[in-house]
Amino acid sequence: LALARPEVALKVTRNGRTVLDLKSALDAQAQLERIGDICGDAFASQAVYMERDSKAMVLSGWLGLPTYNRSQADKQFWFVNGRSIVDKTLNHAVRQAYRDVLFHGRFPAYVLYLSLDPTQVDTNAHPTKHEVRFRDGRSIHSFVSQAVDHVLSDTRPGGHDTSLVPT
Repeated sequence: LALARPEVALKVTRNGRTVLDLKSALDAQAQLERIGDICGDAFASQAVYMERDSKAMVLSGWLGLPTYNRSQADKQFWFVNGRSIVDKTLNHAVRQAYRDVLFHGRFPAYVLYLSLDPTQVDTNAHPTKHEVRFRDGRSIHSFVSQAVDHVLSDTRPGGHDTSLVPT
């Protein structure tokens, strides 16, 4: 929830003790700080912001640089139209974009937001509402993979520096 709605302040207590106290994050820098509070400062210091759009969808969020990779897929977060989801198509698209920059058996880290026409996504594909079904999964896969690949290519030597947080 804290990643899905960065503009909302969130305080979590357990047995009367504050476990998490997050201020609202209204700009990219504050969102990155919130991501650091949740995913760790190592991820936040090695993440680049991305935003790409087409006529039908917008992909934005934070990609871990290839130097920040994991032995498991524990820091991969997807939000489609504000809803936290798990989706094989989206995961594969990102994995494909990282294929040439990560060793086999390593996983990228990311916090990504995909916005698209609600009629193009079925949120009732799973009883827990964590999985979705896309009307045109192939075009979404292609868009996500190309967008992530483009950002990653900008981080390679000779590419553009996308590590700066937009203002």
